[in-house]
Amino acid sequence: MFHPLTLFALSHVKQENVGLKRLNLRMNGFGLEGAKAMGHALVHNRTLLELDLSSNRIPLQGAVSLAKGLNSNDVLTTLKVSRLHTSIPGE
Repeated sequence: MFHPLTLFALSHVKQENVGLKRLNLRMNGFGLEGAKAMGHALVHNRTLLELDLSSNRIPLQGAVSLAKGLNSNDVLTTLKVSRLHTSIPGE
């Protein structure tokens, strides 16, 4: 799991970045908080073109946060989510 300060920094770097085009977060222990931070960052980011979230564990609520961020982002062209493990409450 990410440390809370790492999530905070990730969120702000993503929003203020002016040159980052590709971000590989494959197998980074993404969970609910990571997905929420990335969803928030995607709303504001206007430079990231490719994002790899493959092989992470993201619960349903985190997937919803990511979806909201993606819905507001018209710049990202590639999202990789192979071997993404999602969980639904009660399973």
